[in-house]
Amino acid sequence: TLGAALCHADNTKKIELIAAAALKEKKPEIQAILVDALASSAKHDPAAATKALVKMIGKKDKGIRLHAIRGLAAARPDGVMEMLLKQLKDSDHTIRNEAAWALSQLGDFGEEIETTLIAMCGNRHPEIRINACLALGGGGIDSSVDALIKCLVDESWAVRSASVEALTRRRNPRCLGALIDLIENEQSRVRVELGESLAQLTRSEEHTSEL
Repeated sequence: TLGAALCHADNTKKIELIAAAALKEKKPEIQAILVDALASSAKHDPAAATKALVKMIGKKDKGIRLHAIRGLAAARPDGVMEMLLKQLKDSDHTIRNEAAWALSQLGDFGEEIETTLIAMCGNRHPEIRINACLALGGGGIDSSVDALIKCLVDESWAVRSASVEALTRRRNPRCLGALIDLIENEQSRVRVELGESLAQLTRSEEHTSEL
């Protein structure tokens, strides 16, 4: 398909052509295809893709905005955190979910974003809880550890899995005890992940003590 072919753009000239076409296009369905391609190729030359992606994230069309968020996560332009914070507060849950996913790829965000992600850990949509947990793996405030520990008993195994992954990354002293408490009652595939996480954290503690 045309979209699939465009997604393989891997040099500045091709990316600039797609970006220019996306900015010029008036039909949302065609513009969405172009922005999807731009998002997929942004990693090859972020600077060439950034202007169009920033413009597209302000569009009304949800599909275009979803692709733009994905592209901005790859391009990582200046001001990306402010743009993603705005998307985290959007009325559409799919936009909020995509923004949380993007932040899970970026990390190193401020406290306002982190507190917004903490609130999202209680969202009724499991996919949002998953991406909020994954993003909080890159957080830094203590209250986000509390939120992740709470998610260890979520009804969705996928949310529990995301919380285990995030807590493993955080390496907060409280994480180890919370993971040990969970492994006794966990029956799903998350139990295997818990074992791997505990082994990793224990090795880390041993290495630290040796130093």
